Amino acid sequence: MLGSLALLAVAFASGACSKDTGPNDENLGLSAPTAVPAPAIGSPAPAPSGAAGVVPGAPTPHAAPSGQNPHAIPSGQNPHAIPSGQNPHAMPAGQNPHAMMPGASNPHGATGTGTPVANPHSGLGNERIDPTRYLRGVLTTTATTAALVKPGDIVFVSVKPIDPKTGELGPTVAVDRYDVDKLPLQFSLDGSDVMTTAVPFSGKVAILARVDRDGEARTALPGDVEGRVTATIPAESLELSLDRVLE
Repeated sequence: MLGSLALLAVAFASGACSKDTGPNDENLGLSAPTAVPAPAIGSPAPAPSGAAGVVPGAPTPHAAPSGQNPHAIPSGQNPHAIPSGQNPHAMPAGQNPHAMMPGASNPHGATGTGTPVANPHSGLGNERIDPTRYLRGVLTTTATTAALVKPGDIVFVSVKPIDPKTGELGPTVAVDRYDVDKLPLQFSLDGSDVMTTAVPFSGKVAILARVDRDGEARTALPGDVEGRVTATIPAESLELSLDRVLE
């Protein structure tokens, strides 16, 4: 039995020596490799470092905030608004805003050209005025009406045809307006004062004058002073007396 114990002791001692003197990592100056933990299942793969022009985690410079339209107009701003101080009706530089279309006539006449300018209120249009058709005379007052006609008053002188069969007056053919400065006041009507060509400016007519208080030829009010004379076109040296006061 003692022999068996001795053999076991020798074997144990030999194993210890082999462990202490054998080559290992620590004796050679090498450190054990560091273990790299495996990524968890389901985790996103890390972005490769050093990608050209991209910094990991940096936002793109063209990205719009989440949910925002990059082309949206700011709230309350009119996308068609004219810049402040700019005239939306301004004409291009050098262009005349009053110029007529090619071939159109100037409604204000050819000033400075010597061309006669037609009366814009005449109903004749481009028809030639007959110089042999006219009515000329003076406006006067009576002792009763002299104080009622004052400087600054407006006088309308109109012409109406007289029906040769009935003697009734027709529609107004011509009319003119005068501002009273003094009396007697001269008046003259011809084709330039004609309102319509439906009735000829000729024949026997009535010339009516009225001092109008409201400045409207179509209305007659109490207090207006009027007068009337008849003549046959052409006529001159007429005397039209303002001798009646409307009530």
